Amino acid sequence: MSEKITAEDIRESLRKRFTRPEWALFFEVGNGTAGNLKRWADALAMNMYPSRGLAIVGFEIKVSRNDLKKELEQPKKAEAVGCFCNQWYLVVPKGLINGTDIIPAAWGILEYNNGSLRQTKKPSELSCQPITKEFVAAILRRDDEAHAKNIAQQVQSLSEQRITELRQRHEENLKAERERMSERHKQLWQSIKDFEKISGIRINSYNGEELGKAVEILQKIGITGSYSHLKAVRRNMEMFLTETEKIIQDNERGGIT
Repeated sequence: MSEKITAEDIRESLRKRFTRPEWALFFEVGNGTAGNLKRWADALAMNMYPSRGLAIVGFEIKVSRNDLKKELEQPKKAEAVGCFCNQWYLVVPKGLINGTDIIPAAWGILEYNNGSLRQTKKPSELSCQPITKEFVAAILRRDDEAHAKNIAQQVQSLSEQRITELRQRHEENLKAERERMSERHKQLWQSIKDFEKISGIRINSYNGEELGKAVEILQKIGITGSYSHLKAVRRNMEMFLTETEKIIQDNERGGIT
């Protein structure tokens, strides 16, 4: 074996092989609960079809030679849960079992290889005992724990998704605000440049208070009202200059100084 096979790899392969709606699959199922718990199966599958006898299949998962040897030295330990099962399997990575291993005659063997399971030894049909309330409680406990874990994972996934969405929305809002402020800055800067070009006054070198007062005066006398109003002011000034020039000329002809 070139790659290290884990128990989770094998559990995942069992999930793929024993699927709903035909099968209900549980992991780490004890023979009872609390003080009645003596032993547990690594996995347990129950067939949901009455036409197939509602068979219960137990599994012992081993991924190391050391654990396998310990299991084979005390095979009767499996009977605590195996007594309720119609079949019992030893599930191992391909090549873990060698010719020196003594496998109980009633046990089947499933070998894991490249993500799938292959039956290399068929199990015997066992004369199982009627299931007890303690055993049902052990199964229901595992089902409840699996359900709670699934809900917790879904909640966590939704929470992480919501956090991601809020973060993205916040970043989008910040980007939009930066773009808006940048555009506003450009508009203000262009207004300043236009003002400086027309007025000949550089705002960064002019007394801000005096400039403000000057603009205020222009507003009060209405010069800043509109372009047409400015033209009217210019005409009035021109008429004033013309009339003033006439008066000066008349005075000069009359000898008035």
